[in-house]
Amino acid sequence: MSRVPHPLRLALKLALGCVIAAFPGLGQTTRGSIAGAVTDPSGSVVPAANVKVTQLETGFTHSTSTNTDGNYVTPALLPGRYRVEVGKPGFQTKIVEPVEVNVDAHVQVNVALDVKGTQEIVTVDAKGAQIEADSTIEYTSFSWTSQLAF
Repeated sequence: MSRVPHPLRLALKLALGCVIAAFPGLGQTTRGSIAGAVTDPSGSVVPAANVKVTQLETGFTHSTSTNTDGNYVTPALLPGRYRVEVGKPGFQTKIVEPVEVNVDAHVQVNVALDVKGTQEIVTVDAKGAQIEADSTIEYTSFSWTSQLAF
């Protein structure tokens, strides 16, 4: 069995120590992420919702959409404050801000969307036509025919 001479062993240990010291952050990350679930008022998942994450300081925007389970992830975000905007046709857009992302942090932002209500305002003028006793009234009649094709 051959042994490595003592001075060579010492040199290998020093070299290995220098390599390890040169990369103190090996395995660490400088970024974070925002992830979450999007649901409707009943708690059901909302697939294909649009999610826009904007860094407030720089204006950098990352857009994604929810998967079939209503989940989204925006990975590799620099540390900072963000706005999370979630919307889908038929729902009111929700904005959550500020969301703080730190180094190696995985921030959970779940959003419950409200159904967008439709509101129709119909104004009816209830003022009737005034009829004078001395005036002549003309009547006009018309008919409406509709044909449906199948």
